[in-house]
Amino acid sequence: MTNLTPERLRTTEFWQKLLDLTATSSQMPLDETPVAVDLPAVSAHFWQHGYAVFRGTDHFPQRALAAIANRLHGAGIPAVFLFLDRRAWQAFAPLRPVLQYFLGSSPALLPHLWAWYVTPEVGQTGWPRHRDYEGDSIVRPAGEPQAISLSAWLALSDVDLSNAPLYVEPLSTRDRPVAISGKAGTMAIWRQDLWHFSGAMATTARGPRISLSLEFQNPVFEPSASPLLDPTRPPPWQHRLDLIMAQLRAYKSFENIDPAWLKIADHWQPHCHATFSR
Repeated sequence: MTNLTPERLRTTEFWQKLLDLTATSSQMPLDETPVAVDLPAVSAHFWQHGYAVFRGTDHFPQRALAAIANRLHGAGIPAVFLFLDRRAWQAFAPLRPVLQYFLGSSPALLPHLWAWYVTPEVGQTGWPRHRDYEGDSIVRPAGEPQAISLSAWLALSDVDLSNAPLYVEPLSTRDRPVAISGKAGTMAIWRQDLWHFSGAMATTARGPRISLSLEFQNPVFEPSASPLLDPTRPPPWQHRLDLIMAQLRAYKSFENIDPAWLKIADHWQPHCHATFSR
């Protein structure tokens, strides 16, 4: 995009049509019906394999968010700006019982905002093989192991083997990666020390792979990044913009970001301050 300035980006007028602010600023509650799961079974799978998958339902605002992601992409705006929309934060609410099961009654949200828009061109991929955190994400006191932090992922578009699915390397079978695929609304969690990577777009891909990820931590442990956020309440607009600008610099380790955006992020004067572990 041309004529990008911090002054323009701070105005709601700039984002009005891209984000459909009339709709997203309404106070109409979203459907946050919890995912229907057998938590002991999920726990057994998680501790054996390092991840768990929850199949898509109609409880998520994924179609509206995917439409906004398409508009952002068409305007040359990085997908992470999707987190200006409050629904991108609240879309993970159905996972709350799962997060509470693993991270305590009041899990906190780390300021790591991830969004992907992988275009449906042959060979296009998301991110290379990596782990989300190199430190300890699991502790093993006497008795059962306990999670310090988890990553959560949400598909905003249908994902199959043809359109760059996310692959995880299960703890039980590290040499046989498993693709996480399914209808829009499919969600997953994994240990933050679990290796994972993106597949590639095939000739049969029918559309982009659009997805989001947030990271959650048990607040009784020392924060791996700050500020810790309340996952039940999206930050105010300006705070969201500041967090996105701070996070944008972390993307250059994984993908090509337009230098114009990095220049703005490098010179952004935030109203809040965030630090990152990446």
